[in-house]
Amino acid sequence: MTKLIIRSSTRSVNTYQGFHLPLGLIAFMHWVAAMVSATVSLAVILFSYSEAPDSQYRLMVIGTLLVSYPIYSVLSVYSFESTRASLATKISSAWVSTGTALMLLAFISGTSATYPTNIVAIWFVVSWAAQIAVAIALKEVIRAIAASRANTIKALVIGTGDWATSIATQVLDSPHWKLIGFVDETNGSADASAEITLPHNGRTMPVIGQLSDLHGIVEAQQVRRIFIALPTDDPMLVQELYVDLLDTTADVVWVVRPTSMVLFNPNIDSFEGARAVYLNASPLTSYPSSVFVKHLADRLIAFGLLIALSPVLVLLALGVKLTSKGPVFYVQERHGLNGNPFKIWKFRSMRLHDDEEVKQATVGDSRVTALGRLLRKTSMDELPQLFNVIWGDMSLVGPRPHATQHNDYYADKLTAYMARHRVKPGITGLAQVNGFRGETDTIDKMQSRLKYDLEYINNWSLRLDWEILLKTPKSILKHEAY
Repeated sequence: MTKLIIRSSTRSVNTYQGFHLPLGLIAFMHWVAAMVSATVSLAVILFSYSEAPDSQYRLMVIGTLLVSYPIYSVLSVYSFESTRASLATKISSAWVSTGTALMLLAFISGTSATYPTNIVAIWFVVSWAAQIAVAIALKEVIRAIAASRANTIKALVIGTGDWATSIATQVLDSPHWKLIGFVDETNGSADASAEITLPHNGRTMPVIGQLSDLHGIVEAQQVRRIFIALPTDDPMLVQELYVDLLDTTADVVWVVRPTSMVLFNPNIDSFEGARAVYLNASPLTSYPSSVFVKHLADRLIAFGLLIALSPVLVLLALGVKLTSKGPVFYVQERHGLNGNPFKIWKFRSMRLHDDEEVKQATVGDSRVTALGRLLRKTSMDELPQLFNVIWGDMSLVGPRPHATQHNDYYADKLTAYMARHRVKPGITGLAQVNGFRGETDTIDKMQSRLKYDLEYINNWSLRLDWEILLKTPKSILKHEAY
């Protein structure tokens, strides 16, 4: 008997202002906002006192960051369902504890006398008030974002039995999903006018197709979440559905009857009180807030890098223009999020040639210019993709976007290949920092790159993004591209 393939999850989730979130993500956002407000408060106070923000105050800011994070974490300052009053109380407690720890450190190090008492006291009070105001404001912003996203993500339910109708009722009551109908699991005779009445509220929902129509429905309706609500005595059908849906851009969730839980690993999540096995849902695609935080961080970092690297970008553009004929930039269509096409930007590294048939660069490729060889070796030809990040086509970290012709070629040869497009493509990625840069001239090489891309999607976190970004310079020096 074939063993049922289930990719379960140990992720802890909760609901915060209408979002389903990984534990700690919103808390980290709040802490960052609090520390930014404390730093800005200090700068304003020093300016009003005509004090220079010299090394002693910079050291105080660094100390505040290092001391406050564990204190705020231990005290669970930014819990998911805190009211305004409890939030203010927790912030007050954590800030007093942070201040006490800072004074103790200053006393031990003998630096207490270097900080004017009046400035420190005013900063402590102003920062306390600013943190409370920022935390409450951030809660309201998240509430507004959640309201704007309510019932905007299309979903469907596979199944037509009583369990499927029960799950459909929960989906309709959820603020996250827009249920478009049922898919008949029996592949029986089609009935275009078939509808199912939900027993709990009397609403009717259409049966929009059969399992044989599933791929077409997902693509045509742009479905982003599929709930499998089938009898648990037919696991092989779920197995077949799971494998069949790997190449779609939809998250697949098997919602299992609570009475059947003895059959499964308990490391699973819940959906509206029912046990749910998350077959292929990524931490990034599962939580709208994760997408918001990642995209915000992408744009802020990309904007800062563009400003910092602007002299380098200008010099490289001049170098490309002066060393070979043709445009400065090479623009090519690639597949992005959900398989949607976009134009990727690079510094041109090759001589002008007929590129009707896309061919990857190889060792000693005669098409590559002398400057282009350096650009490709150091990946500096990818720097214009920072604009793609700001425009929203790409992320700093994610699966590298391949030429559309390569996608067409590998989609039929590698299982789950198109699942790479369930997240935004990246300038760098987990595959690249593990040695899979440049040419992928064999199926085995592309399979290895795909393995890392899917590992990234399945295990995404902000920490993983930072680790990949920090490893990228070393990987560029270690693993050459042609």
